[in-house]
Amino acid sequence: MNESIKEFFDGSEGEFITAKEAKLKQDQFLAKSKKEGVEDPYRAEFFGRELLLSLLKKPDAVGIRIYHGLDEENEPRLILTAVNKEKKNIVMDLTALKDMPEGDGDFGANGPRCPLSC
Repeated sequence: MNESIKEFFDGSEGEFITAKEAKLKQDQFLAKSKKEGVEDPYRAEFFGRELLLSLLKKPDAVGIRIYHGLDEENEPRLILTAVNKEKKNIVMDLTALKDMPEGDGDFGANGPRCPLSC
């Protein structure tokens, strides 16, 4: 890993790669999964423009962090949240509220997955 460590995020993190590099990374993932006995692993999860823009429009957001997680069936899922320049997740503070609202919208999840929706 040749990731540089920055004190703050500025919104320029990450890089574009070629289609060839992307295919190589995907092929390596599939080969590793097969070697571990997973014949048809989830390859991707789709998130729509509205969800992504909603996260990016949060005050002080400079990007999106993507976490790996597992659902109730122990299947891999991705969890997205907006992040500020101090590298902190942007999460609404609900500690003063008597009843925490169900859909506070701090995280994105449950996008259609590939190979089911490719």
